[in-house]
Amino acid sequence: MLFVFIILLRNLWEANYFCCCTDFALFWTFAMFICWLFQRKKIAVSSILISNEKIKDDEFLVLLNVLAQLGWQKMASITSNISVQIGDVIGNWKLTKLLGFGTYGYVYEVLNLKNDQLEAMKLEDQNPNQSLKVEILVLRSLNKHNARHCCQLLGSGRKDKFSYMVITLVGKTFEDISQVMKEKHGDNGKLDSCSAMYLCMQALEGLQDLHTICFIHRDVKPQNFAIGVHPNLRNVYMLDFGTVRKYLRSDGKHRRPRAKAGFRGTFNFASVYALNLDDQSRRDDMWSWMYLLIQMTTGTLPWLDMPPTGNYFAELEQYKTMKNEHIENPAVLLNGCPEEYYAIFNIIKQMTYYSAPEYEGIYELLKFSMKKENSLSEDEPLQYEKILNEETAHK
Repeated sequence: MLFVFIILLRNLWEANYFCCCTDFALFWTFAMFICWLFQRKKIAVSSILISNEKIKDDEFLVLLNVLAQLGWQKMASITSNISVQIGDVIGNWKLTKLLGFGTYGYVYEVLNLKNDQLEAMKLEDQNPNQSLKVEILVLRSLNKHNARHCCQLLGSGRKDKFSYMVITLVGKTFEDISQVMKEKHGDNGKLDSCSAMYLCMQALEGLQDLHTICFIHRDVKPQNFAIGVHPNLRNVYMLDFGTVRKYLRSDGKHRRPRAKAGFRGTFNFASVYALNLDDQSRRDDMWSWMYLLIQMTTGTLPWLDMPPTGNYFAELEQYKTMKNEHIENPAVLLNGCPEEYYAIFNIIKQMTYYSAPEYEGIYELLKFSMKKENSLSEDEPLQYEKILNEETAHK
């Protein structure tokens, strides 16, 4: 019975049934059921949701994982002040499709009524964090500096109960691409090494541009990079600047590390320093990027299937310990990767809190490895492009 209900929720979600806050009554009912299970199971939900791990075997944990994917955060935002639905017009934009959601708001596909272009609108409830305000400031700065891999900020504004910004509409995230590869090839979602290196090289250029304007990202992961809408499949965009922080002071000097900082990021891709609750710097973005490169190439990371402990701080320690072991002996972590990855790994391993990344050296290693691995001309589509072109042709 439980799994029938799960399937029902998934089908409703995929059918875009939940268009606005008022459509989430079903989630309210289900929340009451979850609360009852919490009382019986006594499981710490904060650890499960924050770690965002794959949960197996136990029906209750499977259910929680599905909720996290389908709309757990939506339940938290039902009581928000954002009350919009498909067809509403905000400024010069008409809401056409719900694309996603977060703790404080939603992302919609919108139609620009002035030029008939499809774009994306992010709406955020009025909240103390004001992450949307930060994103707008960062995007403006990136656009001003002609950053290579960021969306264009096309508009922004504020209504009585929420704020919004409009940006370039992007295509599939790196995570989506891996999922397509998994469905097509039946393996763990890995790309061929040339596709992985190409995408991650563009992602690194995006990070370099962000670092150039004195910010660190602090949540580098497959969900935060996307390619362009077909046919612009080679364009790569860096997304979600809600966790950024300036690493330089106003006088141009590097910030000194705080004694302890709160955790920012995602367990699977966080550096051991972030997991230790140390202050983050460009070094931590580079470690997260390295894990991204490895996962895109091999389809996995050694800690991806680590079972949740039910204790947030215990999980931090568990991930930190396992990652430290693989840093000291990277043979398993880098198994199946081109040999140039070892050189890149060692470059990042030598970084300190204050170090500037050796972007150019890493680019050269990636280009050399791609040339060695790939006999295709620049005009020929990469593996992921072929798969996505076929998918588009069959629609």
